[in-house]
Amino acid sequence: MDSYEAFECYACKTMFSGFRYKAYRISIDVRCGMFSELESYDFHDHPAVYYNDKKASPRCRACHQRGGMSQHMLSCDDCDFALDFRCFNLPRVVKHKDDEPPLSLCYGEDPNGKYWCDICEGETNPKDWFYTCSHSGVTLHVHCVLGDFSFLMPRRMIKYRRYCKFEVVPNNHCSRPFCACCQSRCIGPFFLKISNPEVIYICSEGCLKEKIIIPFIEVRSTI
Repeated sequence: MDSYEAFECYACKTMFSGFRYKAYRISIDVRCGMFSELESYDFHDHPAVYYNDKKASPRCRACHQRGGMSQHMLSCDDCDFALDFRCFNLPRVVKHKDDEPPLSLCYGEDPNGKYWCDICEGETNPKDWFYTCSHSGVTLHVHCVLGDFSFLMPRRMIKYRRYCKFEVVPNNHCSRPFCACCQSRCIGPFFLKISNPEVIYICSEGCLKEKIIIPFIEVRSTI
């Protein structure tokens, strides 16, 4: 099986494999690197500008986290609109299951009762951006639809940070495996399969860091 290398985008902090922009030790996903301040976007009336002030990071309009996922923000000069790069790059339309209509990204709305995610069965905040289907009316968390590994090459062996190697597996089987870190079922569209030497499964980037990366760094620091 061919092996590919994964990187963490400096702008959006998303794991990805494939084409990138590189400067010294910094890698930027092509999606973030092609951002243009001159374009108009359907989620906001005014042009957005690049913003990066870690001391006064605005709250992302999509996920409502202050500073977003990476503190590299798009901020509007005409109003208080701000968006982090990870939310800015969310696909507008997603094909979640082959036998169902595609999902569309909803830019939040005024709540009219409670919304529930059909994947994790947890409550969905309608003020956050979420995915929905115009046919069935379902609402789904962005993270439940995309997970953390949607921008990695599927069915390939991936090398990450030189000491971590895993296979990206589509989560389309009848039974979903348990994550070796959080002990929960892997609910995202992809999970990681690691043989080191026993086979384990990882459901998210956070679990990957907690189970593999942080212990490795701690071991190296004691040598």
